[in-house]
Amino acid sequence: MKNSRTLTLAGILLLTTFSGTAKALDIANDPVTASIEKRPTLTEQQVRDAKELFHDYITTYKCDQFTGQAQYVLSSLNLSLKSDVRYSVELNGTVLFQIATNGNAWWGRGDATWPMQGLVYFELKDKQGQPVKLQTDEGKEVTFSGQKGIFYVVESEKNLEVRKVQKIYNKQGVPAGRFFAIVQYDLLNQKIDFYELVENDGKATLARRGSFEGIVPHVHRNN
Repeated sequence: MKNSRTLTLAGILLLTTFSGTAKALDIANDPVTASIEKRPTLTEQQVRDAKELFHDYITTYKCDQFTGQAQYVLSSLNLSLKSDVRYSVELNGTVLFQIATNGNAWWGRGDATWPMQGLVYFELKDKQGQPVKLQTDEGKEVTFSGQKGIFYVVESEKNLEVRKVQKIYNKQGVPAGRFFAIVQYDLLNQKIDFYELVENDGKATLARRGSFEGIVPHVHRNN
């Protein structure tokens, strides 16, 4: 019995020592695939072509709705929810992005962070005409340049104010900042990674805030 107790204490001591060591390690990322920045950068003409093609997707081909699962989007309580993403062309020619779900309605008091709206961009440039660069909270620099099979969504200031009002329904509290999304797309599929722009001491970083993956549920056809 004494030996058993001694071994148990030794095991606890070893486990504690190993855990402390593991926490101190600075482990590098081990990517399984190439990052999105390894994709070919588009020329200005190719960006215009991509815009026109996507415009055709959501107007001519009626592939303007994607149904799938959203996970952890701006709330730790939105673990896996059936969600709809829709695109529409506004009167000024911009493309509006919207994502909506029942917001855990079945749970009674789930988080209500929906719907969310943003504008679609095929590249983001600053006032000097240079591609916008932002860092993630892990120190990775993201360049929002034109890339094949990629576009971006940026939340409008107006929608951010709406989400701030909705905070009374959201256990996460006040939104940290505007959301950014990186969308990998083709005619029938979309995979979206969401980030939130967080500002600390005058420095803005992108914090990971969930994902969505969906397909076109059906194609609308004129009778």
